[in-house]
Amino acid sequence: MAHVSSACLRRFFVPLDPSRPDGEALPIFVSRHLAPGGAAKAQVWLLQGGPGGSGYVFKDVIEQLWQGAMPDVDWYVLEHRGVGPSIRLECPVQEDPSSEGGAEITAMEWPACIQAVKARWGGDLARFTTSADAEDLARLIDLTREPGKKVVLYGASYGTTRALRFLQAHPGVADAVILDSVMSPGAQYLSWYDTQFDPVVRDLSAICAADPVCGAKLGVDPWAKLNALLGKLSRGHCSQLGADAALFTSTRSAAMRSASA
Repeated sequence: MAHVSSACLRRFFVPLDPSRPDGEALPIFVSRHLAPGGAAKAQVWLLQGGPGGSGYVFKDVIEQLWQGAMPDVDWYVLEHRGVGPSIRLECPVQEDPSSEGGAEITAMEWPACIQAVKARWGGDLARFTTSADAEDLARLIDLTREPGKKVVLYGASYGTTRALRFLQAHPGVADAVILDSVMSPGAQYLSWYDTQFDPVVRDLSAICAADPVCGAKLGVDPWAKLNALLGKLSRGHCSQLGADAALFTSTRSAAMRSASA
């Protein structure tokens, strides 16, 4: 393949179906920041998580490393197919600012949103997978790799799933892999996400019970009180405030993430 020589890639076309390289093409978004003077010793591919998280979050980090601590590295960000400029999977009606939840999709809007995406893509929706993303990455590494320059993958959260899937499909291509906040394929699912906060909240509840201030507010068994509140919210308690069980659960997990950041 011809080497890509542009300073900053914007859109790159890959097969919608990786098993049909000559079939319909899908534009995906890639950006890169090259080491000054072509003196790079390695190229690092940054893989964002989510699923659905945008690689834009790496912008400030790249600028700091590129200009400071690691100027001898070429930095690449591959936007996962179906995300952002890489043909984002969207439901315009439910995400319209004038819709029920504005740009956010409410629980009531999700069924229609899913149907809108299925209507747009049909069977091709099955092409927006971690495996297809691995093939996209392999093609791009093949286009950009230079002799003597190491290839390093960095994945965060679901980005580690992307990196691990790449290693399964293309062993030996990457010289090094960094896994940050590991989500192992087959061992981690979004459907388990909320329940995985339960052990942490249970431990914090025990700490709360032993604390004079916290215990005075939540009683001798804060865990039971929290679960009782969740049950009330599920039955419509405080519906005027929009404080349903889903909001309570997501707020609890967000508080845990903020406390550990």
